[in-house]
Parts: sequence; C-alpha cells; structure tokens
Amino acid sequence: MSRLLPGISVGCFALLALITAPPPSQAAETTGINQTLGLPQIRLSPASKRPADWKGQGMLLVVLAGDTADLAPFKTFGAQARLGWNEQGIVAWIEVSDSAPFESEDNERLYEGDSVALIVNGADPKDGQVEFVATAGGTAKQKIQRSVAVDHRTRAMRALHGAAIGTAALRRTKSGYVAQLLVPWSNFGGAAKLGDSFGARVTINGRETATGPRSKLTFVLPGQEI
Repeated sequence: MSRLLPGISVGCFALLALITAPPPSQAAETTGINQTLGLPQIRLSPASKRPADWKGQGMLLVVLAGDTADLAPFKTFGAQARLGWNEQGIVAWIEVSDSAPFESEDNERLYEGDSVALIVNGADPKDGQVEFVATAGGTAKQKIQRSVAVDHRTRAMRALHGAAIGTAALRRTKSGYVAQLLVPWSNFGGAAKLGDSFGARVTINGRETATGPRSKLTFVLPGQEI
C-alpha cells in the first residue's frame, strides 16, 4: 500500500456530506473529528487558468499549526482556505502569504518546496485517496505552474477509473499566491449527488531554500481543530 508523501499529515480528515448551502451556525454545532459536516455547493465561472473570486462561497477552514518537530515558521508564512463542491468535483481556494518563494525542482516531489495540496478520500474510505499537489511558478528558477496527482487509491479503483487527475489555477500576488484546486468526481467513479460523503483536507508547504527546514500548515473544518 502506498504511503502519503512526506510532509503531508495523515490525520485531520473532515468527513463531508454534500449540501446546497451551509446550515446556520454550523461551526458552533460541530464537535469531534468524526462528525459529518455539510459541505456547501459553490458556483464558479467556466474553468480558467486564473483562480476565481469565490465571493465568500464555500466553507472557511481552520488552520492547524505544523505538526513536525522541526517546524520553522517563516517571518511571513500563512494562509487562508475555503472548501466547496460543484458538478466537477471537490474544490479548494487557498491564499498563501510567503515572504521567500522557493519551489522544488523535482516535478514528482513538489511538496518539498512551496506548494498547496488538496487530498480527497472517496465515499468509501477503503477506496483510498487522491492527493493533488500544485505550485504557482513565477520564481527565478521555476517559471511555470506545475501539478501532480498522487494516486493512493486501491488497485481496483485505479483499474476501474484510470489514472488519478486534478486541475489547478494559480496566480502570484505581491505577498505570495492564490490557488484553486479541483479533484474531480471521476477519480471515484463519476458524478456525486447531494448527501454523498467524502473526506478532504488542505495543506500548504513552504520552504526558503533547498536545504532549509520546511513549514507546513494543515487546514481542517470548524470544530475539528482540537
């Protein structure tokens, strides 16, 4: 069985049921990591190479501090993230502040530098998960955006539904970058419907140099930060 990429934590998955709109006071009513939460549907303009303005749509996630002993926070390293779903799949919007851009040169190990990841479990946790990682590009050595879909699904799921896929739209900002990541329903057998449950997590990796320590932020849904 394949292992998760280094730097990506295993716990803190949110169990999500697809709904059309967030219920009132959802954050106040949510307690415990095993509770199923309603993930709101979002409406975005057609796919673009630039991340869309969500205008407050989706569920605002809660950030956890990095959980590795060698965590070394940067002078400016932080993020905010939202999660939602549409007819294409589960979607994350992430805005990252990073004072020292650095990206991995290895296209298969993007997590070793500045990157964002959306990790999705299928409706049946036994089916495994897809880990979609992307970078913004625009640095001195890495000009273009890059992404990789790491397949942690079972052999049977891979045979039925093909290679894992995801799509990304990112843009650089004065203080960092903005990203929109999508993990399509096709990874888990086709279109989902209201009430279906999935697991999801968002992580952000940061690094200042190739040999320097890495920082990581893990996002969960409200009420799961304890």
